[in-house]
Amino acid sequence: MRCGCSRFCAIAQEKLNINIYRGGDIVLFISKSSAICKLVCADAKGTSMLTRTLLAGRFEKML
Repeated sequence: MRCGCSRFCAIAQEKLNINIYRGGDIVLFISKSSAICKLVCADAKGTSMLTRTLLAGRFEKML
């Protein structure tokens, strides 16, 4: 989870075949411990990354 926005976009392109820079897609990365998640998205003005760290509890696994 140390990666920056550009590295997460590259991972989404390589592993998931999602081009975040095109816009319209949002990709959520969840840490192995399920305590940290990072959301990466893009629009016409640039790319954004939102980081959320839980102090208690865990994010639920979706898949």
